[in-house]
Amino acid sequence: MLDWENLLTELSNNSFEQELRDAVITCALVQHVNEATGYNLDSKSSLLDLILAYHEDDVTKPDYMPHLGKSDHRVLKCDSHIIVENEHVSAPSKPKVWKSNIQGTKQPASLVDWIRDPEI
Repeated sequence: MLDWENLLTELSNNSFEQELRDAVITCALVQHVNEATGYNLDSKSSLLDLILAYHEDDVTKPDYMPHLGKSDHRVLKCDSHIIVENEHVSAPSKPKVWKSNIQGTKQPASLVDWIRDPEI
């Protein structure tokens, strides 16, 4: 289990938790979930769900709602700020198949013996 406040884990360097922690640090991500979201009758509640983003203000107004149905996880609701940069890239034109000569294609195709060879 990762301690998100201190970015510490008790497991070995090859563990998933350690690799996740290293990736979060390397990519300078912010973990936005800071309350327990998982509940198990046999153990204490835990912070299991993640919302990772680059900036603190990318995710706002977190709302920790009750679980749905038999799930042992709370529903997370939040606002997110997303910037999409779109550069115009010209792509090669695609043929307009809906303007093709269907009848002209059907006639030569009807001359072919389309019976499948059982040896193939």
